Amino acid sequence: TAENQENFDLPSSTKSPEEEPLPVVASTATAVDESSPAEESAGGAITPERAKDIPLAQERVELDDIFKSVLQAATFASDSDRKLFEKNMKQFKDGNERMREISISQIAHIAGKDVLRQVYKFALQDASIIVRLAVMKNISRMKEGENEGFFELGLNDPDVRVRTAAIKGLGMHVSDNHRKILERLLKDSDEHVRGLTVTYLGIYYGKEGIKKAVSAWTDESPYVRMSLIEMLSIVKP
Repeated sequence: TAENQENFDLPSSTKSPEEEPLPVVASTATAVDESSPAEESAGGAITPERAKDIPLAQERVELDDIFKSVLQAATFASDSDRKLFEKNMKQFKDGNERMREISISQIAHIAGKDVLRQVYKFALQDASIIVRLAVMKNISRMKEGENEGFFELGLNDPDVRVRTAAIKGLGMHVSDNHRKILERLLKDSDEHVRGLTVTYLGIYYGKEGIKKAVSAWTDESPYVRMSLIEMLSIVKP
């Protein structure tokens, strides 16, 4: 029930990343160094320290073309909303990590669903984990039914924290489609993601969710199998 969901506390083996550190998969997103674009593009992932100060600039993405396309498709309630949207899009394109994070939240209040999908899809290529988490947070805040099809955007992120945020969003907004999406994560490469998926399927998705979750009994990870045991002890099917 809704009351049970509100009071539900995750089992010890499936605590959130804030409570129990998770292994971080290095992000494949890259940013371009001002002094040597070609060399930086060929190098490894940007460190968290550098990502805070590097504007979003990726050689393989035509930023201006994407933003022009978004502006052409967007409709606004007023001219002031349009100007605010343009301001935040420019800040998102040229700003540092903090500015891009703020822009994502501002845009969510003034843009329509179709425009948001384009912006969020692009923002999830950002080098900064902070920015990508901001995207998932704003998707979770969308009204019931309006976020259909959005959570999938974060499920393939290279960082386990973004994938975990997507799972939590799928738990908050229950639907048959979201259950099917969650089921795919039972095969995720990270044991913490698989363990959390088991818990959320069982707690929020009833008999169908439990039926899929029990397949984790053959998972190679003791962590995942323990998550299954603890979930079953809570739902008592």
